[in-house]
Amino acid sequence: MCVSTHGSILRRETAEEWGVTMEEIRWWARLLLISGVISVVLLISAPLGYRFGMTGLQSAFGSLALAVLGSAIVLLVSFVMVIITTRKGLVDNRQQLVIAALFSLLPLLAAVPQYFKVSSVPPINDISTDLEEPPAFDAALAERGEFSNDLNLEPAEAQQQKSAYPDVLPVTSTLTSEDAVSRSVALLEQMGLEVINVDLDAGRVEAVATTFWFGFKDDFVVRVRGNNKGSRIDARSVSRVGQFDLGVNAERVMTFIAGFAD
Repeated sequence: MCVSTHGSILRRETAEEWGVTMEEIRWWARLLLISGVISVVLLISAPLGYRFGMTGLQSAFGSLALAVLGSAIVLLVSFVMVIITTRKGLVDNRQQLVIAALFSLLPLLAAVPQYFKVSSVPPINDISTDLEEPPAFDAALAERGEFSNDLNLEPAEAQQQKSAYPDVLPVTSTLTSEDAVSRSVALLEQMGLEVINVDLDAGRVEAVATTFWFGFKDDFVVRVRGNNKGSRIDARSVSRVGQFDLGVNAERVMTFIAGFAD
């Protein structure tokens, strides 16, 4: 008991020699830990809040930006405080500082890959295997709100797609039109999309993809045209909101193409 008390006195004296009290260190450690936890809560609640209609999109993005900025500050200050407390023998609250730093890493680890992805893909949200005559939507039109992105594929966007995704091409199959439609339905369901319309006469299949966190909805349409050798299958994926799709629509179309060709 005497040794422990003596050690506490020495640590307090050491802290005060450096112009900081043990109470101040405890206060900073708790503040950083709470701030780190809040950053993680914002990271999770922002997208889910938008998905379940509790907040608007701009507010959700603002909360995400705040979470990332806050976590960066918490990480930096926690790192500095850990170094200071280690060098000065002030180890009482170092564990809280380390935990705060670990919490603050989570929003950064989530944001950094997205940042690099944004810089590596073109700012488009409409991907089609036929850029001259993109497959048309029918049933999906009624589900797209008035603030949804328009469905006009601009020449500039088409050129960006050609440059970024040269492998987004139609599928030629020996299947009949009806069989190709059936295969498309099965494949889209296998991919986790919700099929909302199947029109055998028009050779059209429509489906909706919903993202997990934000609940963003992307519309997907397959167009099947028969010919004397079988059929040609075109696909198109379009985001309802947002300018950047982070390459998701292209990945979805290429997944469909690869799956159909197997």
